[in-house]
Amino acid sequence: MKDIKVDVVIIGGGTAGTFCALHLVRKGFKVALIEKTSKIGGALVNSLVYPTAGFHTLSGKYIYSPLSFEFIKRSIENGLSKGHIRDPLNFAHTITPINPLSYKIIAKELMNNDNFLFLPFSSIKNIDHKNFDVKYVDLISNGESYRIFSNFFVDASGILITSFFLPIEYFFDYQNIQAFSLLFKVSNVSFEKCIKDIKNNPNDFYHKTDVELMEKQNFLSVSGYFSLAKEFFNNSELKIKRDRFLFFSFMDKDTVLVNTTRLFLEDLLKDTPKVENDVRQNELKDDKLLLNKAEVRGYGLLLKQVFYIHKIMKENIGAFRDSFISDIADMVGIRQWRNVKGEFVLSVDDVVKGVFFDDTIAVGTWPIDIHTGKGIVEKNVNEDGYGIPFRSCISNFKNLVFIGKNISADNYAFSSLRIQGTMMIMGENIGRIIEYCLKRKTNFINLNYSEIKKTVEFKVLDTSPEL
Repeated sequence: MKDIKVDVVIIGGGTAGTFCALHLVRKGFKVALIEKTSKIGGALVNSLVYPTAGFHTLSGKYIYSPLSFEFIKRSIENGLSKGHIRDPLNFAHTITPINPLSYKIIAKELMNNDNFLFLPFSSIKNIDHKNFDVKYVDLISNGESYRIFSNFFVDASGILITSFFLPIEYFFDYQNIQAFSLLFKVSNVSFEKCIKDIKNNPNDFYHKTDVELMEKQNFLSVSGYFSLAKEFFNNSELKIKRDRFLFFSFMDKDTVLVNTTRLFLEDLLKDTPKVENDVRQNELKDDKLLLNKAEVRGYGLLLKQVFYIHKIMKENIGAFRDSFISDIADMVGIRQWRNVKGEFVLSVDDVVKGVFFDDTIAVGTWPIDIHTGKGIVEKNVNEDGYGIPFRSCISNFKNLVFIGKNISADNYAFSSLRIQGTMMIMGENIGRIIEYCLKRKTNFINLNYSEIKKTVEFKVLDTSPEL
């Protein structure tokens, strides 16, 4: 086993973890990034979750942070983003199409820095702590065993992986876990025919759809074909329950990204009644088995849905008659798993009322957007956004922080804050707080609100700065 000492260990190379790493490495700290796949970029790269959002409040105010602004600007300059465009569905104020290749820009910078250690294909075997102070992580990466000692640890895994090894309280309501999905790209699609369908039958599409905006921006955002979905999307064999087709223009010409598959954990468990019964009785203490089932068997079921959905589109939607599947996500999109029970639980009241806390580290903007087997819940948050407090990112550990989809929030607040733009700003500002702690040799528990307020950097601007 190789022993390594770093300043910060980050578990998970998704959006939040990557932006946290980028800030710290630029500041000269040694960072080890533990990632279960071979790539950084998380949901956008591995699960094709697209487009990005979260940079504007519903009233149109812009949420600025240095790294997120730089990332979008560099992506545009490299032809990998359209920048912030108005949302043709009028669900959010803007959306931000970004090609997954944009993360190669960050990866190149990180990989060329001697302070950065990337550990791909990693499997964590143990996390050691004493008196709620994490000491090291044992893992296997690319067949090599490592023990990594660090001053600070960041759980950006999206599934709260540290809770499998440490005494961490968490929320896990398997009956209300949001749907899993598998996104796929379809090419040779006629945008003109899609727009014609919406104009000819507007009642068959999302009621806020602005078809003129789609034409002006040359960007499809389609939520609809309800009648077709009603006819084909109650399929018990494929376990698909869906009321609509949902797809968006991709960066490639005549290509869309389809976000229509759905699989619910309860439906996945029905094939194994014993496991379902154990869970219902709270006898299954370790839900790693369920997670493995969602990622492995769930992928197989969702893959069947992909080909079924595309077949229906080709046969029934003129715009897709000559289309073909050009890519399928490598991983199941898992919206939600475990959430830490932190010092503060962000609630639906907080996001609707637009509360900003003294220890705010990021700003939430996306509407409440819940996808469970009981249906879809949509509800606006405060039109000027809301604050996400640092207290929702820590528990009783002195040197362990939780970012991304792990943080402490109820189901409604969580469904809003889980957006990539928000994750970028959260990751960057957690990096700033860790930098502060390292320089002053303090820990998270000893921080006060005034220190956090001075350390983080974000602005809520009335207008967007020029990209």
